[in-house]
Amino acid sequence: MQEWLAEETRRYQETLQLIGQLVRAGFSPIPTDPSEPEEPGEQGRMRRDHTVAIVERLSSWSPQRLSLPLRVFSSGPVYEHGRWADSLDVEYVEDGATQGEAEVFQLIQRLVESRASQAELVLALGHIGLLEALCQASGLDSEGVESVRRSLSQGKIAEAKRFLLNLGAEWAEWLCPLSAERWQRHLAPWLEQVAPPAAQESQRLYALAAATGLSTRWDLSLTGSWPYYTGLVFSLYEVGLGQALIKGGRFRVVQGSREFRGVGFTLWLDPWFRRPLGSAGGLA
Repeated sequence: MQEWLAEETRRYQETLQLIGQLVRAGFSPIPTDPSEPEEPGEQGRMRRDHTVAIVERLSSWSPQRLSLPLRVFSSGPVYEHGRWADSLDVEYVEDGATQGEAEVFQLIQRLVESRASQAELVLALGHIGLLEALCQASGLDSEGVESVRRSLSQGKIAEAKRFLLNLGAEWAEWLCPLSAERWQRHLAPWLEQVAPPAAQESQRLYALAAATGLSTRWDLSLTGSWPYYTGLVFSLYEVGLGQALIKGGRFRVVQGSREFRGVGFTLWLDPWFRRPLGSAGGLA
């Protein structure tokens, strides 16, 4: 019992430290409801995501009250895979003139540097637009593109590859993690030919991610599990740990007559506070 209490105390204190870092970085807390409506007139279900809940709260404020760009975060559990998972959700809501990727990546870098565990981390980048460009260039129609994205969002990578295997093995190979060298050698030249703006955007995003000092790679099978992602998506993994520490990306959420765009991420507290076996302070 004493070990459990000590671990919970440590976790609480470190959660407060994380929140303190967000506040010092200029992010303000915003409350979100623990339940969300399924359909108009139906009873609410347990909250599965903070982003839409944050946007719902922001949309209840008059446009004059919102000073964009807006930096906000929400904390609390979300219900996923049949259980509650504690999380911090961080959002940079843009004003149409600025883009938030650089600031968000810098924030992740600072959070990683303050993390107790110094395990090897990998920052994986995906991009909805690049994936769609790949599918379209390979000859898939809009229905086929949607099928590939739906399969990937459900974690069915083999199924998504089968859509592209019919068009040639090289297309399916691009739904695999790509090192910077492999990206530059195999995919970047193709992008420069068929989608120059996408090629320039990918170079910009990769440079921002690489500036964090983390091991970085492209993985076009990474699409995020929410339909509001429109461009960059990313996940931060600890090598040897299956669950992502951070998941996020560029979002677009329409609430009533108003639209909110920006970049954000969810930090999952269980894997973030994980202690390697045998480390000081860990559970026996």
